[in-house]
Amino acid sequence: MCLKCGCVEPVELAVLRSVEEFKLLFPDKKITTQMIYEWCAVIKSRKTIRRILRTNFKHIGYGSSSYYVSD
Repeated sequence: MCLKCGCVEPVELAVLRSVEEFKLLFPDKKITTQMIYEWCAVIKSRKTIRRILRTNFKHIGYGSSSYYVSD
């Protein structure tokens, strides 16, 4: 929820919007759970971010070196 305008946005849409902003500003950086967690500081659950990323992107690698790419 936006504190300025009161607009309410579902968590999944907020994460996906944040990913698109991140990709636009940093096209050379890999999309990782940690990067998006730091980028959208409002969402306090890495597990939620990871679930949304796995649902909407292709997961590459394992462990701390894993990242996501667009399908």
